[in-house]
Amino acid sequence: MAVVWDGRTDEEKLQELLRLGEQTQLDFKAELDLRDRKHELDFVKDAVAMANRPPGGYILIGITDDGDLPSTPWRVKNPQMFDGATLRDKIGKYIEADIEVVSQIHTLKGSDVVVVAIFSTRSGLPVPMMSMGQYNKPNGKGRMKTKTVFRPGEIFIRDGAGNVPVRYRDWPSVLAQHDHQLKEAATSDVNSLMSKLADAIGDGGKVNVPLEPFLADDTVSSAIRANIRQGNRAELKIFLQNTREEIVLAEEKIKPLVRLVGVGCEAMLADDYDLAIKTIETMYDAFSSIAKSPSAVAATIVAAYLFGAAAVRSGCWELIPELVLRPFQRTPAHPRYSSWIRYGQIEASAHNQYPFSSHPVDKVDHDEADDNGTMISEGLSWARNYPLLRPDVLHDFGLHNNTTRKTDTLLNSLCQFDFLYAWLVNASARRQGGGGAYAASSAFKHWRTLPIIERTITNGEMRAKLFPASREKEIAQALRSTYSHAEKVSNREKYFTGWEPLPTWIADFIDHLADGTNTSGQQPRNSSRAPLHQTGSNVVELETLRAKN
Repeated sequence: MAVVWDGRTDEEKLQELLRLGEQTQLDFKAELDLRDRKHELDFVKDAVAMANRPPGGYILIGITDDGDLPSTPWRVKNPQMFDGATLRDKIGKYIEADIEVVSQIHTLKGSDVVVVAIFSTRSGLPVPMMSMGQYNKPNGKGRMKTKTVFRPGEIFIRDGAGNVPVRYRDWPSVLAQHDHQLKEAATSDVNSLMSKLADAIGDGGKVNVPLEPFLADDTVSSAIRANIRQGNRAELKIFLQNTREEIVLAEEKIKPLVRLVGVGCEAMLADDYDLAIKTIETMYDAFSSIAKSPSAVAATIVAAYLFGAAAVRSGCWELIPELVLRPFQRTPAHPRYSSWIRYGQIEASAHNQYPFSSHPVDKVDHDEADDNGTMISEGLSWARNYPLLRPDVLHDFGLHNNTTRKTDTLLNSLCQFDFLYAWLVNASARRQGGGGAYAASSAFKHWRTLPIIERTITNGEMRAKLFPASREKEIAQALRSTYSHAEKVSNREKYFTGWEPLPTWIADFIDHLADGTNTSGQQPRNSSRAPLHQTGSNVVELETLRAKN
């Protein structure tokens, strides 16, 4: 499984990386003493080689080559030595370019682990070594021998778990980011003009703002907004049709999927329900045509998550069941799934795209039940790289500075949509058949997901939009099973603390609705509680129940 690059260095990212082995974007070091000349030069070479493979990679210090903690705990004696700015300065002594470094120290089982994120250069150009990297070592004959790690002018790249000099066959991938920037620059004047034109169009007479494939994402976003304001349904319909064809036919799926989700995001912000539904239908239709390709399936499911996360952030609750509860059966000979998203996750997992398990955690071996959040991290990576996916979240993510990155809004909304997806599928089992969806957000902290559970429980109007055809008992039972599975999965991690149990006031309410029992040993506080879909007294009673716990 490949590393998902998103620049994060938090505990959840460390947990994700420890599931993987060393590879092009991931390097393990059992220890690192930057006062030692050899250690310093080896680290510099590793970091520069990793930066030369856009978008960058991770170095985990304090982890053995096998991906485990060392038998003797390794401790950081001077945390300042592993600060991102300090590491950047160490690297900067040997190169001319500025390579961004972000780091964070964690402690697992009494042993320190430093997560170091190495970013590629903004220019996208590979970085040669500027000076000689040498150290002295004993030669066994009472003398010192000079060992050369790198020389001026050498360009190294990561290849698997090691570093190699750049080869002729490597140049296309090494220069891919730079080539993309050149293409963007070549059309910048046209894009700027089109963007200004789109922004200048008011609410007066209708003017068609063309949505052309060559336009940059920022310009596409402005053009979509202008066409929505002008009510140019034909232009938007044609754009959706063309985007659907590109998803099906193009080898690279990410760009058209990003633009498709971008239409949906702008539609939600403009309260254009019909256009948002049309976007969902286009995505589902494209998915049906590419279901034989595991990589295309995986990419489309990431796009669906990004649409769902935007719906969570904008409060478009009625769109979430429209997105999730679309059954899928690839052929009459294949199983029928109550949600196309669940089919996509299982198909992607079967082909090692994203490791999801389709089985309960207590019925499979540890290695098989791998419901981790790699796909959620991939969604976050897309959102960071493509502003079209987050027109409502415009802050700087700090990818090129060493300040704390504000990723919670995006990551939390992805986790919350993920839990809602599983909850909806499980609650609809009576009508749709199937069920058995599991929350990949179990790979992240439970506090990222808990707010959406509390909001759904305490807001009857929101709940009615999310579960328009489910009985209150089904909603409660589905919440209990979905959360219970996520809690079990999260608590099997080797080095990390998993999800905490649901707050007592929620657990009491679930038990009372699901089977009339109370796991806390107390009698239900209000046996005449209003129906789950009632929007008035129900909220008051739940708030009172929460206050008593």
